[in-house]
Amino acid sequence: MSDLDQIFGRFEEILNDETGWSKVTSKRGVNVFQKQDESESSFLILKGEGTVMGLPQDIVQVVQDLENRGKWDLFFEEGKVVQQVNEDHGYGYLKFKGNWTVWPRDFSLSLAKRETENSTYCVAASVQHDDIPEVSGCVRGTILASGFRITPLEEGGCRVTYIIQVDLGGWLPNAVANQVNTYQPLGIIGIRKLVEAQ
Repeated sequence: MSDLDQIFGRFEEILNDETGWSKVTSKRGVNVFQKQDESESSFLILKGEGTVMGLPQDIVQVVQDLENRGKWDLFFEEGKVVQQVNEDHGYGYLKFKGNWTVWPRDFSLSLAKRETENSTYCVAASVQHDDIPEVSGCVRGTILASGFRITPLEEGGCRVTYIIQVDLGGWLPNAVANQVNTYQPLGIIGIRKLVEAQ
């Protein structure tokens, strides 16, 4: 099994398991759920679900634009595609803001897209890459599973599901970790604003 197959396999495994989810919050039509990972990683899995009135390709364009992620992700500081292997696979770097109590976090990622008959998937997971070395002043985190399933609806628009499971690395106060966990899936609200403004 290739690395990409493993990334998509893990993402689909989380999506297809309907057990154990508890609702954390709801805001502007986006519902956020969490569950404890039963595997050896033990990190929380977060899921956001909401509707975006736009075409799948427009949503894909927004979520794959690493340099402009800050337009919908409050925690984002900088990002870029480091290597584009083909139109559906590449490697990227993401850095997220710190504050006076917490070091910034950064990630080296494998990024991939797949289309099925019913949905488009944009997924990411941490990898080591020679052109994405660790950076002084940042804690290197690990994204265990992350991505979007974008499914067109008969009545128009798309159902967007955002999954994220991350090890932020290093020491992190619980209050900060919980804030990140709760608010990250609400990024669907920002994605909606961008897509619907087009």
